[in-house]
Amino acid sequence: MAAGWIKISRDLPNHWLWQDAERLKWWLDLLFMAQWEDRQWLHDSHIFTLKRGQMVASILFLVERWGRSKSTVIAFLKLLEKEQMIERKVLYRQTPILTICNYESYQALVDTQTDRQADSQTDRQADSQLDRKKEIKEIKEDKNNNMAELSKLEEDFEVFRKAYKGNKRGFKAEFENFKKKYPKEWQQIIPLLMPALHRMEEWRAAASARGEFVPQYAMLQTWINQRRWETEYPTFVTPQPQSKPQEPPTRNYGGGFGGADY
Repeated sequence: MAAGWIKISRDLPNHWLWQDAERLKWWLDLLFMAQWEDRQWLHDSHIFTLKRGQMVASILFLVERWGRSKSTVIAFLKLLEKEQMIERKVLYRQTPILTICNYESYQALVDTQTDRQADSQTDRQADSQLDRKKEIKEIKEDKNNNMAELSKLEEDFEVFRKAYKGNKRGFKAEFENFKKKYPKEWQQIIPLLMPALHRMEEWRAAASARGEFVPQYAMLQTWINQRRWETEYPTFVTPQPQSKPQEPPTRNYGGGFGGADY
């Protein structure tokens, strides 16, 4: 169905169609389907000109479109023909043409320029509204995605906070301090916290095993403020146990003097 407008007379409520909502809907549907201007049409391998106010519409097509029986649709079309509201004919024995009578009387070409301007303005308004709705939808989607991303970062920070064994405050206090300290980079820092914590714990365990001094845990706020996730820890090499030197084999020279038997 083509976009645009059709004109409806203000006298329509005085017409008999107004008394039957279903048949009024069918009539309006025929007006919507009618060609607004002449155009070339292809149907069953035949090319012809479909005039203004005409349409290709078979009985079976209207039956499927309106969801009513064949007899009901035929009766309605015959009633319209009797009232001289439509004309029907068949081209090439297989192309059903339905023409709206007096189409020009309420779809006059005199207002074509005005109609086109109104259509263009309405289309622009509709496009603008659609663009705005699309923009609002995209903003909402971005906001939801950002909220989901922020929620994931908050969860990761809380996992780190709970894993840290030093003195610490609650989530809100630590998280707000963290964001305030690094307002432009805190989102990039969060993924670095847990790996750094694991490296620190491995170093502490190795140093303790070697009997070396291991300092107490700093407060979490201090750890963050001093950027300790960037700390590089020394690598301990575990000494390999040395094997005992082998004793030389004992030589047996026999029981006699000088190693000879007499």
